Amino acid sequence: MIIESDLIVSYSKKSDWLKQYADPIFERLKDGRLAAKTSSVALVELYYVLEDFGFEKASVLSKQAEIAAIKGLSILPLTTEVLLAAQAIMRSFKVPGLFDAMYAATALNQDEERTIMSTDEVYDRVAGIKRVDPREFKL
Repeated sequence: MIIESDLIVSYSKKSDWLKQYADPIFERLKDGRLAAKTSSVALVELYYVLEDFGFEKASVLSKQAEIAAIKGLSILPLTTEVLLAAQAIMRSFKVPGLFDAMYAATALNQDEERTIMSTDEVYDRVAGIKRVDPREFKL
């Protein structure tokens, strides 16, 4: 399963509408009771989102390092295949954002389950992807 950035951002902030769902998931990832993956793109997106929220650069780097060190979360590389597939996904399935398309392409190319954990319904349009809403995820 690929964890998309909305959950990562929520976990990284002190308060957020999704935090009550993100924190238990990340606690299980940290202690190894849950395993998931994310794209390295999530760390890039985290940088931009936290910067927009006024986080200082040192704090952003600290959050990125914390995410990268989580035991049950594998960080997958952005490959040429994923980048090209993301652009095709944007056109074929009308996915407006490049970050969203890269998560979808990562799920299709680098995750056997082809599953994304996200609240974003844009993934429901992409053929071959199953979306799991973290608000409904059974721990």
